[in-house]
Amino acid sequence: MFRQKTGIELDYWRASSTKAMDRALSEYRAGRPLFDAVLTNDNPMQIMLKEGIFAKYDSPSAKEFTKESIDPGLGPRYRNVVIGILYNKSMIKPADAPTSLEDLLKPQFRGKIVMPGSDATHDHGAMARQPGKTDGQRKGRQIHSRSGRDETDLCRIAFARC
Repeated sequence: MFRQKTGIELDYWRASSTKAMDRALSEYRAGRPLFDAVLTNDNPMQIMLKEGIFAKYDSPSAKEFTKESIDPGLGPRYRNVVIGILYNKSMIKPADAPTSLEDLLKPQFRGKIVMPGSDATHDHGAMARQPGKTDGQRKGRQIHSRSGRDETDLCRIAFARC
């Protein structure tokens, strides 16, 4: 469909952020980049920017974004990581439900939290960028250390009551 609309042949390659970065950097360092555009999450994009693989592009739409949402090297951010708290209403009464990340540090939630990954660095970084929060990464690590569960438990817990 893209080719029909634009006349441009597109070779789309999808991978994890690390694999996309590794491929782009390897091709660039070999002097044979096969990409015209790379799109992944912030940390790999910052690494590739420091390596110098991107050309400068000033987007005409940048004027529509707030200054805080424009990365000086990459331009306007087109998406954000949203962190939410979900809970099982059959296990936690709505009145007792956590309403903030700080609530997850309370003793009653120890061992009852599920977080992705064994290091959850992506989530910790997103927590650090919460408006008005300066210690998000530290709290993220505390929450994860108290969780007692990781993503391997997620499906079993999430779908146990389906």
